[in-house]
Amino acid sequence: MFPAARITDPVTHDMLVPSGVIGPAAPAPCAFCASAPVIIEGMPAAHVLCTVVCSGAVSAGIVHPPIPPPPPPPPILIGSPSVFIHAMPAVRWVPSMDVGSCGCFFGSPAMAAMRTVFIGNVGMGGAVSTQGQAMQSAREAARPLCEVCSDE
Repeated sequence: MFPAARITDPVTHDMLVPSGVIGPAAPAPCAFCASAPVIIEGMPAAHVLCTVVCSGAVSAGIVHPPIPPPPPPPPILIGSPSVFIHAMPAVRWVPSMDVGSCGCFFGSPAMAAMRTVFIGNVGMGGAVSTQGQAMQSAREAARPLCEVCSDE
């Protein structure tokens, strides 16, 4: 399980030096984020298509030049495969392998111990839920899930 990312959380290319922050979706903020934001630890939750405002800085110099204004910053490309916020994959901190389009990672390993909201994936932790067992049974029997549930 990984800490949930929020808008204004730091981004990094080398997990040592902050390179920027997570920004809202662009060119216009997500309609759901404006009207009914999902709040994580007092901040709006980040999801795929939120932006990355990144300088490209790393401990050894610079990975890429900053994106000059006025174009919108590049979007977040990869998020959680199993947790969605406003119908988009939720974004998680390193070492989740969620990345922005410039190749940056989200969060700061030094700050991870202070986070209280975590996002996991299907099958993580080694335990299979009752729902997961029913879905697996339906898949193996090649039957719709509702038929498997009515048999039990």
